[in-house]
Amino acid sequence: EEAQESKSKTEKFLDKFSGIYTPAVVLLSIIVFVLTRDLHLAITFLVIACPGALVIGAPVSNVAGIGNGAKNGVLVKGG
Repeated sequence: EEAQESKSKTEKFLDKFSGIYTPAVVLLSIIVFVLTRDLHLAITFLVIACPGALVIGAPVSNVAGIGNGAKNGVLVKGG
């Protein structure tokens, strides 16, 4: 339980990264819309450039690994 609640260095980095990168992508998407007046292009840029899968993937993989290890009798002290 303690290992699942703690964040790894990768998760901490991804949290900081997404805190800067996501607003930048939203701003760039707005700039694309203003320059091209093409809403479809702006939304496509937003969906492709958004780091959602990266931010969600790291904690899920850590929890899955710790859970599988626990099922096999391996105790993990930290994430």
